[in-house]
Amino acid sequence: MYVVKIYKAIVWPRDDEPGIRPTYLAETVADAEKQVHAEYGEDVVFTMHNEEDAERPRD
Repeated sequence: MYVVKIYKAIVWPRDDEPGIRPTYLAETVADAEKQVHAEYGEDVVFTMHNEEDAERPRD
């Protein structure tokens, strides 16, 4: 069974531009990161999180 999660990113396409906030549907964060690289290039600066995972208690 495949579980698709929502990943939210902040992407800075260029140093002189403000960050943009795309959303991606993917099974893993690695899959979501591949989507960012496909859309913006391999050397793009970005951060990404999944709210469900971020809200989960840490051990």
